[in-house]
Amino acid sequence: MNLSDFTVFRKPKLRRHGDWPATEFEASEVPPGGQWPWPNIGRPLVQLEQIETAFHEAGHAVVARYFGLNVIQLSIRIRGEYYGTVWRSRYPTFSRRVFQTEKAAVLAYENLDPPHPASLDAPRPRGLLGDEGKIHVALAGFVAAKKHLGYSILGISGGDLKNFHRGVSCCYGGPSGFVPGSSIAFLRDRYLNSCEEILSKPEIWEWVEAVAEAALRSECGVLTGDEIDSLWPLSPNQPDPLLPTAA
Repeated sequence: MNLSDFTVFRKPKLRRHGDWPATEFEASEVPPGGQWPWPNIGRPLVQLEQIETAFHEAGHAVVARYFGLNVIQLSIRIRGEYYGTVWRSRYPTFSRRVFQTEKAAVLAYENLDPPHPASLDAPRPRGLLGDEGKIHVALAGFVAAKKHLGYSILGISGGDLKNFHRGVSCCYGGPSGFVPGSSIAFLRDRYLNSCEEILSKPEIWEWVEAVAEAALRSECGVLTGDEIDSLWPLSPNQPDPLLPTAA
């Protein structure tokens, strides 16, 4: 591996699965390619996979909004081997830190000095709510789908795990971004449990259900960020706390 490998992180490909920053297209525009309705949708297993995908992507989107992160579009159109995507706004500061962390990891790869240990003492990474949100979002899709079905057919996608590992390395790793496997497992369990707590809030889960059902009923398998926000279940005279209250 060399430093040129990291140029791919600067220009994400358009056809990429999972929760990732949006490239250049309007929120109301149907993403290029993809299939809708799904092929063989009359088969029970395909129907279950589509429902799981809708709740998976709804979980990503709603938890992102819960933490105040902008969502541009949700899609459950099949695109190649991938079933769904949530596009979010690009966050240059966080993306730059992830890139610098991964670059440092390459530089440390052949360093004989032992890596700096990860610090797991702080309950929140670097005290930044936005970073906390991005790590939660990576796992929220799996938790939402499993909560709805009681099990998961598709599991945690490789793209979601990659986003989780990048966020953890950036926020919890030392200067080289190194986080040992045991700590990754500990943090994964911590964030899975936290996602379960968030999605167990009645108003949040009602929102997830509304978004998933709207995606399944949509004409093109796509919802805009505004459409997702419009499904927030609280009535107009109630407070609209998208951000969690401080402990």
